[in-house]
Amino acid sequence: MERKLYSLKEFDIFAGSSAEMVDSLVQSYRYRISHFKRGDIVAMQGERCNNLMLLHSGQLTARMMNEEGRELTIDHLTAPDILAPAFIYSRDNRMPVTLYADDDSSIGYLAREDFLDLMQHDSEILRRFLQNISDRTSFLTRKLKGFALQSLGERVMDYLREHGTIDNIQELSERMGVARPSLSRAIATLVESGRIVRDNNRYILPAK
Repeated sequence: MERKLYSLKEFDIFAGSSAEMVDSLVQSYRYRISHFKRGDIVAMQGERCNNLMLLHSGQLTARMMNEEGRELTIDHLTAPDILAPAFIYSRDNRMPVTLYADDDSSIGYLAREDFLDLMQHDSEILRRFLQNISDRTSFLTRKLKGFALQSLGERVMDYLREHGTIDNIQELSERMGVARPSLSRAIATLVESGRIVRDNNRYILPAK
């Protein structure tokens, strides 16, 4: 199935911009689009983030590797989305994760110097970019709170409230950064207490 290629106007940061401005972005700045196949590495953890990166099509998985070489699934990113916006202008602007293409994907690149120039000429783009970074910071704060303060069982419950189902325990254990046996025990305890229900090979919240 052919993936939709989202236009620049469909990204939040350009939503309030005129068609003429978006056209000039492509014509006047060094904007380019690269294409990746399923399984390709889009960006490596630790490499410099010197561009605004826009996911025009496809889906990516963000994974972080610890010092022991173990990878943790951090997030799944679906077009249209901005990749690692908070690191573009950071003093330490290295990618915090490795990005893998889950399917055929297209990424647009705009040099950070050019994007800075663009924001200086269009305050609405600047405002939307800052809002995007702020929203992501709020999201990560809530996620960190879950890691630090919640039990594994409560984290499983929160995941089900947000996503509706657990289809793959191994995948969820990687996403949560816990050992699969520990997660399996937490899920079994929740099933035993009636807080979640096993439905064939998946787990869901009980019907109200």
